[in-house]
Parts: sequence; C-alpha cells; structure tokens
Amino acid sequence: MEPDSELITCQRELVDFLSEAHEKIDNAHRYHKKLAKASPNRNYQVISIASECRNAWGEEQWHIENGEWGEGPDHEHFVENFAPKSQNHYHPGPFGRFMEDVFECLDVRTSQGNVVSAASALEMLQTFERQTTRS
Repeated sequence: MEPDSELITCQRELVDFLSEAHEKIDNAHRYHKKLAKASPNRNYQVISIASECRNAWGEEQWHIENGEWGEGPDHEHFVENFAPKSQNHYHPGPFGRFMEDVFECLDVRTSQGNVVSAASALEMLQTFERQTTRS
C-alpha cells in the first residue's frame, strides 16, 4: 500500500504551521516583557502622534528624493532617522511647526489646555523608546 501523498503533505504543513505558531507565541511573550509599564504620566496619544509625524516627514522626503513611495533597500532606515528627534522649546523648526499644527488640528492639549509643543512630544517619544528598548 502506498501512502497518500496529499495526506503526508497536509500533515507536514500542519506541523510547520504549529511550529511557526509556537515560535510566534514565544516571541510575543518575550516582547511583552520588554514593553514599558503603563504610567499615569505617560501620554500615549502624544507619543503615537509624534511617532507618526516623524514617519510622515521621512516618507515625504523619501518620495521627494527617490520619486517613489516606500520602495528601496534603505527606505525603512531613512524614514526612521530623517525627521529630527528633538526641537527647541521656544523656536521649533519646520518639522516642529508641522507637529504642532497636527496637534492643533487634532485638538490634542496639555492638562493646562495648551497645544502640545513639539519639543515636549519628542521628549515623551524618546523616553518611551528608551524604556521599551531596555532589556
């Protein structure tokens, strides 16, 4: 009697699937241990908007320089590192003014009712990134 090749193939695919699933679960557990703990002083809304502003700023510059969106071997590194990581509190540059306009359009404000400054938003983002990369 010859073994059914479809059955063997199906069993191998199932074993591969379960192995990958197990690996992903292990990775999720390791990643979860690295996450920064929730804090009443951490404003995740500001952090996520600041991160997305940095990405948008880098994506646009990539498009200007390369004439395409999201393509190329250095794309990810370029986008992550193009936008400034800090701003002057009193005189933000073009990127800082862009961020502050985004915060104003989204009506994101401090506890005192002021629009979030680019400098403080980028400081929060840097603090969060430092805490999540420690391990």
